[in-house]
Amino acid sequence: MFYRVWFGLTITAYVLIAQGELGIDLASKLADPRSRDALVASSAVSAGDYTALFLAWSKDPPKGVDKRELDIGLSKAFGRLRTKEAIHFLINNIGLELWQRDNIWMKAPEVIEGQFPAVAALIAIGPDASKALVASPLDKMSPGESRLAIFAISRIADPGARSFLMSLHPTGIEAYFVQEGLKAIGEHP
Repeated sequence: MFYRVWFGLTITAYVLIAQGELGIDLASKLADPRSRDALVASSAVSAGDYTALFLAWSKDPPKGVDKRELDIGLSKAFGRLRTKEAIHFLINNIGLELWQRDNIWMKAPEVIEGQFPAVAALIAIGPDASKALVASPLDKMSPGESRLAIFAISRIADPGARSFLMSLHPTGIEAYFVQEGLKAIGEHP
């Protein structure tokens, strides 16, 4: 009983902090490209202190903070923390790009991951993210988003995604990702 009361108070405290002055200052730092990486690194040291707060912001961002930049920061933090509870948020933000870049699909996979923080986070989370991506309706995504989903599933290389990857009949760069994913799983197309 005590644990439930304490846990309930803790969640309430996080919600109050998330929307208060301290929360706005912290959210502003997470949204600022100059301070974001340091905050993400420090959040990994004390994950329990930040995870609930970051999850609250993914649903209800503080007023006055650039939402796009905050979503980038949250994506990076969720990847660093491997936050499974954020998978839905990350899938919804899969196309969030750091900046517009020409010929991104001609770059190394690590460059693509660096360009799309939600994709990098999903890959860091691993098989749970792969399962959620496989269950996502690719036909409801934009062509760029579905390409990123296939890329992430292939990079995760979860054996549970084998039948999904084999069921695809992609062309172009998606075909390459599918082949690479199947090779990583151990299935040579």
